[in-house]
This record gives sequence, C-alpha cells and structure tokens, in this order.
Amino acid sequence: MIRIPEIVHPSSSRIELRSPDPSINPYLAFAVVLKAGLEGIKNKIDVEEPIEEDIYESGIYKKLDTLPSNLKEAIEFLEKDELVKETLSLAYEKFIELKENEVVEYMQRKITDWERQKYFDV
Repeated sequence: MIRIPEIVHPSSSRIELRSPDPSINPYLAFAVVLKAGLEGIKNKIDVEEPIEEDIYESGIYKKLDTLPSNLKEAIEFLEKDELVKETLSLAYEKFIELKENEVVEYMQRKITDWERQKYFDV
C-alpha cells in the first residue's frame, strides 16, 4: 500500500510503501511501484479514494476486483501488464520462464498435500 499524505511543507513530505508479501524481491517490486507512480503522474491518473471501512461488513468486497486464484492465472495476468514488462525487461522474461516451469512441475506431481489431507481418510 502506498500512502501519500497531505503535504504541509515540502520538507515533511514522504511516501510509504508497505510490501504486500514478505517473499517479494524488494528491488524489483520497488522498481515497478516507482515506474507505476511516475506513469501515474505523467498521465495524470486519478487515485481512487481509500476504503476506510470494513469491506466485508459493508459488502464492498463484492464490487472489488479479485486477485488471481493460482499461479497459472497470475502468470497470465502478468503477461498482459506492459508496464511490468517494460520496467523489468530481462528479469521479467526470466521470471515468467521460471514461474511457467514451476506450474509444469506442480502439475506433474502425482499427489498433492491437499489431496492427501482430503482423501486419505476415505
């Protein structure tokens, strides 16, 4: 999450970046966030108002976009993102390649942990 507080004085301005996932590469993530911010400024993209209420109590969650539900969907979504591709360049290509190999490896497994837990009692 990035918060840009109201600027009272230029010397007191700051940007806060909270990483959404501790396993993320902070350098690659920061490069993409920085590029996205610069593109937003350049193209004068309006930032939506923050949601400060419980999205589940209010039912707002039903109107929000959802994240991909698995790695294959996430790769497909990422492959459509030109900003990430342009920002990360060769690292992007290698990342996609590694993750596609990971999906293939996962699909070749005979029995998953979930299947063991779900069906071994039967």
